[in-house]
Amino acid sequence: MISIAQHFRLHRNVLFVIGLWPYNQSKFVKLQLILFLFVQTSFIVFQLTSLITAECTIDLVIKILSTIFYFLFCVTHYISFWINAYTVFAVCCVFMLSLLPILPWILGTFLFANESQPLYDIQIVTEYFVDKEKTFYLTLLHTYASLYIGVTAMVGGGMMLIAYLIHICGLFSIASYRMEQSLILNINEKPNLRNKKEIDKKIGHAVDVHRTAIELSEFFISNFHGTFFCIIAMMVLCLSLNLYQISQSALHQNIDECLFHLIFAIDMLIYSFIANYSGQEVIEHYNDIFSVAYSVQWYTAPVRIQKLILFLLERSCKNYGVRVGGLFITSLEGFATLFTTSISYFTVMYSTQ
Repeated sequence: MISIAQHFRLHRNVLFVIGLWPYNQSKFVKLQLILFLFVQTSFIVFQLTSLITAECTIDLVIKILSTIFYFLFCVTHYISFWINAYTVFAVCCVFMLSLLPILPWILGTFLFANESQPLYDIQIVTEYFVDKEKTFYLTLLHTYASLYIGVTAMVGGGMMLIAYLIHICGLFSIASYRMEQSLILNINEKPNLRNKKEIDKKIGHAVDVHRTAIELSEFFISNFHGTFFCIIAMMVLCLSLNLYQISQSALHQNIDECLFHLIFAIDMLIYSFIANYSGQEVIEHYNDIFSVAYSVQWYTAPVRIQKLILFLLERSCKNYGVRVGGLFITSLEGFATLFTTSISYFTVMYSTQ
């Protein structure tokens, strides 16, 4: 516990704020989890109720879905870490989204003191079945609460995912180092019984550490198997819908709405890139041990050691990566696939209008 507190202090502080830190789960923390989840889900519901009172058009549906999928993405991220009990930019995005509804009012107060400026309408379409002017601040509070909880869960959970993958990469590096040192020992030292045992021991340790890293990676993904698949689907849809809203806002020269959806789209892109880049690092560190075994003069080793290395090299014929949902492998190629898919959906929506 001391080691966790030292190395995951920032992660602990972020997750502790929203009740997702897995240690010291008191009754108050459980109540906090339920309350925060209620805030987020209720805000999604009030976005959907706007379809009841407003004239249901394709543009309105796309506009509502572009924000709903973002909040669904955050809720799914929140629930996934609850079940299994990119930071400066995210904070800046939340701050900008917080200012957008009241920015004209602030500017009007300071620049046009003699003129009364109306409060800015919130970009997110909702319907609370009450007077919007009288309950504006309550609506704004609900919006901010849902936004801050969701983004904090996304950032804090993402930080923990990256930290876990970094530790897995560290295990792969240890395995590669031990393999390299054992083969160097074999080349530089005269062969004798003691050296052979030492080399066998080092190679055995390298293979064990390598296998342990694979097992940890697969165990980790198995716990988030279903929710991560949903997150990928929501990420693609959220990016596509917000790209469409950006294009429509740009055509109508609505700068505020364009900026609003641009932040959501960039947020999805950065999250997707960091997640896939971390998966790419796991793939490269996984392959390091095989690169070491290929590059050294393994053929100069005794036949028994060559057989051990041969079994290891056979394993390199099978590609490995952090597989999500049993289909998608996180990598830079995977990021390109997600981005291309989002662009394709956006193109289809744009062409039908």
